[in-house]
Amino acid sequence: MKRSLVPRLNKELDPAKAGTFFLINQLVTPGAGSLMGGRRAGYPQLGLAFTGFFLVCGFFYGFLKETWLLGEIPEDFGGYGSMGVYGTLVFGLSWIWSLITSVSMWREAARLKLKSNDAKEPPPLPDLPPHSRDLQIAPRVRRDEK
Repeated sequence: MKRSLVPRLNKELDPAKAGTFFLINQLVTPGAGSLMGGRRAGYPQLGLAFTGFFLVCGFFYGFLKETWLLGEIPEDFGGYGSMGVYGTLVFGLSWIWSLITSVSMWREAARLKLKSNDAKEPPPLPDLPPHSRDLQIAPRVRRDEK
């Protein structure tokens, strides 16, 4: 079976799936839920998230290396401080973009559900069993009328 990295576009979403993709986008990896929901915007979101992650990892490596060599915490986070700032900004941009995509998918799923509910006819009422027609309903008696 062939698998493709290109998401299926125009995938019909239901609100449960859209909620799952929302949580994946916001709590796991920005862009992964977008891809699962059939949005091509997930590729650049993932790219930005990984770029920001590796920049922050490079900052931590450089910071720990300088701290080890100096024997104390360097001023201004050493020479790698800007790498940490840029990494955080890039990852934050990816996270905000995936939030916008997630809300878009959620709204589309709600719209599709309303549209499909409007098109459906209500289900037919079931027939009563034959013995239920013979049952008589007892009249209600008020407590004060005894």
